[in-house]
Amino acid sequence: MMRKHPRRPVTWSDIDRILAAPKSKEFKDLRDRVAHMYLTKTFASHLRVFSTGALRVVSSKRDVVDAPPDVAGPLRVADDVVEALALDSHPMVLKVREQQAARWQIRVSLGPNERKPYTKVFMSRDGEKSTVQIDGSILDHWARPGNARSGGALGPVRARSRTAQVESSRS
Repeated sequence: MMRKHPRRPVTWSDIDRILAAPKSKEFKDLRDRVAHMYLTKTFASHLRVFSTGALRVVSSKRDVVDAPPDVAGPLRVADDVVEALALDSHPMVLKVREQQAARWQIRVSLGPNERKPYTKVFMSRDGEKSTVQIDGSILDHWARPGNARSGGALGPVRARSRTAQVESSRS
């Protein structure tokens, strides 16, 4: 998490200060959040005030009319920031680009009103679902454990165990 900052607008001088210290935690945090925006062209959800402000500073709206159909959102990260953060060598960016070469498409979120974590990029292809995580690893499904509504691995198990408890209590 980025260091707590006073509630004032984030400026380029704040970004320059972070970019000047590439071994700092703030640099790594900014790099991860900007990598998500670089790929999805949208803000991640549930970010802290400073992180959101920093993303606003380093991004701009682009003309989505001329955008290719596989491009997710309307934002564009400044080229000098992409270079300074070495985003093209970020593990998540490398893996997503590899997946896109294999016809996978970025999906901004799991659905309406769902979180968009900066640590994951959701992808799909021909009914298959995949999640690229921030370290470049891949999950082969979107289901969340414990969420029966999404078909999570633990959802049906919990439902069966409750049913079994009720039936065993009747005997």
